[in-house]
Amino acid sequence: MRLAVGLISAFVLAVGMPAAAGELKYLGKSTTPGRGHILHGGQAYEVDRDTDIPGWGRVKDITETTLVVDYELTDADKEQIRAVGGAPHDVKRTLILRDDLRQIVVPGQ
Repeated sequence: MRLAVGLISAFVLAVGMPAAAGELKYLGKSTTPGRGHILHGGQAYEVDRDTDIPGWGRVKDITETTLVVDYELTDADKEQIRAVGGAPHDVKRTLILRDDLRQIVVPGQ
């Protein structure tokens, strides 16, 4: 089951994101209410709701642990997904976990 989920995730990432998206990391909430800090393409930015992140989409929510970004698929994106047998949606939602939470240490490993 995990393999299937991993393959589906890889497929969505490979087909569903534009090539020029670049790396995006969520660093956490800002001290300014409603804003958060990200690293995109090696540059630090402060974003708020409805900020467009090139190649990723529009910020929809900022929480303590997660940045929520919606990417509206273009007709070309949808056609590319259909070409490999997929069923595209109009919007792809990405939940980006705060970067320091992604580094989980497993005791005894």
